[in-house]
Amino acid sequence: MINKTDLTNFLIINCLESQGVNCDEVDYFLKQYDINLRSDHRNFLIKYANNTSLLTSMFADCTFEQFKKYYSAYLFSDELHDDEKIPFGTSYFGHDFNDEFLCIDHNTGEIFVYGYEEKSSPAYYKNIDSFLVYSFFWHQENEQYFEIVEKEIQIQEQNKFKSNYGKNEVKDLYGYCFQCYIKDQELYIADFSRGYYNLYKGGILNLLNRAII
Repeated sequence: MINKTDLTNFLIINCLESQGVNCDEVDYFLKQYDINLRSDHRNFLIKYANNTSLLTSMFADCTFEQFKKYYSAYLFSDELHDDEKIPFGTSYFGHDFNDEFLCIDHNTGEIFVYGYEEKSSPAYYKNIDSFLVYSFFWHQENEQYFEIVEKEIQIQEQNKFKSNYGKNEVKDLYGYCFQCYIKDQELYIADFSRGYYNLYKGGILNLLNRAII
């Protein structure tokens, strides 16, 4: 079974241009502002954080430019509104697709919505890979990479769905409103809170299955 990082890398490498940030530029900025990041957060900035087609939308912005903008203002706290200040034990991650602030927990790597220096539980994204996969499927133009896309298929019985597809779950790849499953040449993104799933078949998934085999 494919793991979360392999799936994330596969989707982005095969569908999107690599648009990272030079590691020296990232490290210079972190040193300049005395910012300590988790290694996976630093790697995210270096590998993906110039990819505006993946990390931005009408509200969202998790690019390196947004990261720099935040910490440049953070140095002078009077330039930040109270609701923008990050909770203790976290780093600023960006702005989410639903117009909310995101921070990443230093210990767990989970990504939370926050406000007024408080995290909102549960985590929005289990980890950075979960955020990246959600971002990929948020942008509907990426549906062109699949032969068949079926949206908002009702889940009649959630327990039965989880029983049928549980062994196909991509471990540790989930968020506040989605869970990811892969079976044969089909990828399922389930939203149990709303009671439906999206189904993606064929296309680049054919390449993924050959890679697994």
